[in-house]
Amino acid sequence: METPLWNDNGEPTNHIVIIEDVTDRKAAEKIVLDSQLRIESLINTIDGIVWEADPNTFEFTFISKKVEDILGYSVEEWLSSPTFWADHIYPDDKDWAIEYCTVSTRKNIQHDFEYRMIAKDGTIVWLRDIVNVISENNNPVLLRGIMIDVGENKHAQDALNHSFNLVTEQNKRLLNFSYIVSHNLRSHTSNIQAITNLIGQTSSEEERIELIEVLKTVSGLLNETMLNLNKVVSIQTSIDVIKERLSLSNYINKTIDILNDQIVLKNAIIKNNVPKDVIVNYNPAYLESILLNFIFNSIRYSHPDRNPVVELDSFIEDSQTVLQISDNGIGIDLEKYGEELYGLYKTFNKKPDSKGVGLFITKNQIDAMGGKVTVSSVVNKGTTFKIYFR
Repeated sequence: METPLWNDNGEPTNHIVIIEDVTDRKAAEKIVLDSQLRIESLINTIDGIVWEADPNTFEFTFISKKVEDILGYSVEEWLSSPTFWADHIYPDDKDWAIEYCTVSTRKNIQHDFEYRMIAKDGTIVWLRDIVNVISENNNPVLLRGIMIDVGENKHAQDALNHSFNLVTEQNKRLLNFSYIVSHNLRSHTSNIQAITNLIGQTSSEEERIELIEVLKTVSGLLNETMLNLNKVVSIQTSIDVIKERLSLSNYINKTIDILNDQIVLKNAIIKNNVPKDVIVNYNPAYLESILLNFIFNSIRYSHPDRNPVVELDSFIEDSQTVLQISDNGIGIDLEKYGEELYGLYKTFNKKPDSKGVGLFITKNQIDAMGGKVTVSSVVNKGTTFKIYFR
């Protein structure tokens, strides 16, 4: 550093030169800079978004470049708005995520939670956010955390849950088949064996003819049981079930035409409120079978004191098309029969033509198409089934 000396006339006479050795300072600055670069490089290699934010406003003061890889936003875009994080949380998660973070921060609690964010390309990304609350005198002064993309884990977890539910459902069906084989089929075969023994022992031709007729009846019932089981096995083992884009309203009208005799006989009123533009991707034979079974049951189990009224409506629920079939019939005691409603050969009324097969097969068809069916009912008031199309 050079400083001039002046005389009385304001003219420079001499210069003082001060030389300072800054080697140590430069070396220290280089160490700090190198350290910052190493930390920044290290942060950017972490497989997660490292960040810092104001604990009161959740305005981000730092975010690592990994945000570009995971969410598609640049660092500049993220830091350009004080509410960027809150504005890009998936709507279904926004309120609870902000509330959870606010409460945890206020209590000085380190928190770890999962939520969804909307990426720059519009996709939804599952994040696990591990947040550290930095405090001074027990007051939060800084939030520091890391966001980790857990989408693959979520997909794996969903697949595992689906597999578990599938195995559980298959086990239920296996037990059901086991019951049928051990009970129903054994009953049929035992009856056939007993009748054939009696035929061999009787000396009366008249009694023999009688027993042969009984044998025909029992063997017919056995054959019917086998046919029902074959239908179910066929549904469950069909891997590539043909699907088509079908007009739900048209298929309902077709079913109404098929059941016209029953409708006239019972003076039934069928109200098809399903719009003509409702399309479902479904197997035609399954859809026809499902509609026939539900609408026919609504007519068959009508209340003796009033004409049957069956109303069909369609709406969207949780991004799924739903068909609702409501009637004013005798209803079902779900508290008593709910768990057995879709069981094979399970009947809940005294009608002689009830065999407990229709709902069992229909439920299997709906399951095979990836959908589900729910029911609500009040005895002597009516029943409502909701069929969810995947």
